[in-house]
Amino acid sequence: MVKVNARPVLFLDKQVLEERYQATLKNEYSTLKKLEEQKNRSDAFDDIIGAKASLSSAVRQLKSAANYPGIGLPVILTGHTGTGKSFLAQKYFDYCVDIEAIEKNGQFVNFKCQIKLEILAAHQ
Repeated sequence: MVKVNARPVLFLDKQVLEERYQATLKNEYSTLKKLEEQKNRSDAFDDIIGAKASLSSAVRQLKSAANYPGIGLPVILTGHTGTGKSFLAQKYFDYCVDIEAIEKNGQFVNFKCQIKLEILAAHQ
């Protein structure tokens, strides 16, 4: 539920709003105008082709992880070489800075865990 502390106080279905507007919403807003500003606000994921189509599930999961109560959830991106994991990780970092889950002076560190096939074959 999303609570809007207006007169009268409104309680709205959060899941329906997030699916309809493709936005991650907070649980409480001081006015209806603040809620409308949030739904109209673009975010770092808008630069990604497919963010609202083929990648919408992945983007929704990343937004959920970033907005998880406390300090968020850890995320590991996996996939084949050249599929855009580093780009998506950078956009995730930018989104976390935008929602203030990470401080503005935070540093993005791209850590690649590549396994060379030759090394893997040598250990078999």
